[in-house]
Amino acid sequence: MQTEKIRSIIIDDDPFIHDLLQDKLNLYLPEVTIMANAFNGKEGLEKIETFQPDLVFLDVEMIDMTGFEMLMQMEKIPFQTIFITSHTHYAIKAIRFNALDYLIKPIDLEELKNAINRYKKNSKENNPQENLKLALQNLKLSLIHI
Repeated sequence: MQTEKIRSIIIDDDPFIHDLLQDKLNLYLPEVTIMANAFNGKEGLEKIETFQPDLVFLDVEMIDMTGFEMLMQMEKIPFQTIFITSHTHYAIKAIRFNALDYLIKPIDLEELKNAINRYKKNSKENNPQENLKLALQNLKLSLIHI
C-alpha cells in the first residue's frame, strides 16, 4: 500500500535545523516530502505561494519576522502548521494559532513522528484553513485585551 505524500516546506533561519529535520524525515518519515526551504519569513511567504504545501514546519523567531507575523500576512492558510522553536514560552501563542504541533529544538524524533501522525489524522477530519483563520481571530482578540 502506497502512502500519500505530504508536501511540506521548512521555514527556519537556522540551516542546521533544515538539515536535521530533512534527515529525520528522510530516514523515518519518507511520506513527508520537503518541497522547499526558506530561511526567513519573506522567503517563506514566497515559497508557500509557489509550492502550495500541505504542511509547513515554521520557526517562531526569524530574522525578519516571527512565524506568527508571517501567518497574519496571509489571506488564506490552506495548510497545517508545526511550529519549531527553541523557546517554550511561545506554546500558548502557538495554541491560539491552532498549530498542529509545537516542537522544541533540537527536534525529538518521537515528537516529530507524533506530529506527523496527528497531521494524518487531522487532514482527514478538519479544514486547516478554517481552523487557522479562527485561531488568527482568537489571537487578534487576545491582543486587543492586553
